[in-house]
Formats: sequence, structure tokens, C-alpha cells
Amino acid sequence: MKHKLYHAMIALCIGMLFAACSGRPLEQKEPAVSAAESTEASFSWESPVESETEQPLPNMLYARDKLFVSTGRKAILTCGTADGNITSVTAPNQELSENGQANFGSVGADYVSAAEHAMAVEIDGIYILFLTPGWTEYQGQYFSEEELSPDTLKWLDNNYNLSEEEQLAISYIPAELIRQEEPPLVTKTK
Repeated sequence: MKHKLYHAMIALCIGMLFAACSGRPLEQKEPAVSAAESTEASFSWESPVESETEQPLPNMLYARDKLFVSTGRKAILTCGTADGNITSVTAPNQELSENGQANFGSVGADYVSAAEHAMAVEIDGIYILFLTPGWTEYQGQYFSEEELSPDTLKWLDNNYNLSEEEQLAISYIPAELIRQEEPPLVTKTK
């Protein structure tokens, strides 16, 4: 009996040893972060300054003393007259600070003002929509992201990922995005 108990104790100790060695140590657990924080919290062996300058930034244009970031979508233009053109091109990973600067494309490419917070930049014969950070667009209308609900912003993100054909098949549009037309003027007749 003592012999069986001795073997059971040894087997239990060996089992506990293997179980303890197979688990991850507590200090290696990954912290729970949101998707927005995950890019900021990612670890790099490089110094922060080096990693910022080595990673390419999205296509950007600096005009009218504002930074505009590419949406990657075609712009809806009501005017085809160029408001300016790219006067200098920086490295893709460099912040912009002067009007007419871009971190993509070529010197001389035209840009058109689409709205206060929107520019259209000609890239390979197609005008691409650029917006100031914090703004979004739906069918030629521009909205501050602060004025839209999180559900509407999520709907817009999903909508942008659909093909044109799939977008035409949508049967629901958030009320916040529906055009608010002014009522026609009513005149009295005698």
C-alpha cells in the first residue's frame, strides 16, 4: 500500500511540474487594449523616433493651412477648376507643414477644393477624396465625426468597404446621413 501511495505521489508531483511549466508566466500576459490603442501600444525594439519616421504615413496634402488625408475613394466634384497644385513632395513618412506639400504623387498634380474640410487630388487622371482629420463624407455631403453617432460611423466604415454594386443594393441609410432639403418657398396667390 505504501508503495502505491509513493508512486501516486511521485506521479502527482510530475504532473504538477509539467502543468506549471506549460503555462505562461504572469508577467508575459498581453494587456487588454482597444483597437484604437493597439497601434499606439505596439512594442518595437526601435526607439519611438525611429519607428515614426520609418513607417509610411497615409497619402496627405497640406493646403489652405490644413492637413488633408486620403480616403482612397473617388471624389464627387461640382467644380472642375483647380484651386492649386502640388508644389513639393516630401518622403512618404514625413509630416507636412507647408501649403502645396504632399507626401505622394508628383509636383504639378492639381487639387480642387470640394468643401471646407475636403479636397480632391488628381492621381492618375482620377480625383481622389482627401478629408481633414475628424471629418467624413457620404455621397458628396461632409460631416464632422463628432456630430455622428458611433453606429452611423460604423455603418459608414462598412459602406466604404462595399463595391459600388453592393452600395446600390443597400436598403437602409442612417437618418443622420439623409439630405435635409430646405422646404420650397411658398407664395400666396390672390
